[in-house]
Amino acid sequence: MRFAEIDLPCAPFDDVAEFTGSGAEYDLLLLAERPDGGYREDLAVLQARAHGQRTILYSPEPSYPTACEAVRLGALDMRQWPFDLSGLQDWWQTHARLFQPVNRLRLRARDAKARIRDLTGRETAILHAMADGKSNKAIAAQLGVSHRTIEAHRLNLIRKLGVESSNDAVRISVEARLFDPVEQDA
Repeated sequence: MRFAEIDLPCAPFDDVAEFTGSGAEYDLLLLAERPDGGYREDLAVLQARAHGQRTILYSPEPSYPTACEAVRLGALDMRQWPFDLSGLQDWWQTHARLFQPVNRLRLRARDAKARIRDLTGRETAILHAMADGKSNKAIAAQLGVSHRTIEAHRLNLIRKLGVESSNDAVRISVEARLFDPVEQDA
C-alpha cells in the first residue's frame, strides 16, 4: 500500500527542515529514525512547530530505549518499518482522541517555556525555587542575597510572565518542566 492509498493527507519531505519550511499541516507525521541519533533534534524542531505531538518514529530495527526516548520527546509511537499503512490509519482513527489531553499539555509546556525564556538566569532560578516550595528567606540564603532582593526579583518575574500572582508564576514553572527528563539521584 502506498501513502496516497490511505485516507490521510500525506506528502513526502526529504527532511524536517523542508517540512517545517513548507508550512504544511498534517494530522500525523511519520519520521524515520536516523542512524546518527538525529531524531532527537528532529522531534525538538517538530515540537517547536506544534507538529511533534502527532509524530510516529519508525526504524527497520527499533529498540526499546529509543522508543522510550522518542515518546518522552513527543512521539506518539515507534514502529518497525515496513509496516501496514492501512493498519496505521485504523490505529490513528481509534487513538487520535486519546492523545488530545496530552497534546494540550505539550502545547502549554511549550508556551510556558517560551515565557520563561524572557526571564534572566537569576529570575529563572528564583522561579524554579518558588515552584519547589522554597520561601523568600530560603531562596535568599541559597543565593547569598537579602530576602528583599528576592522579593524584587519575584515582582519582576511576575510582571515579565504577564501573570497576576506568585501562584500563576509557579504554575508556569511547573508546566514548563512537565516533559523534561526526570533527574535521577546519583
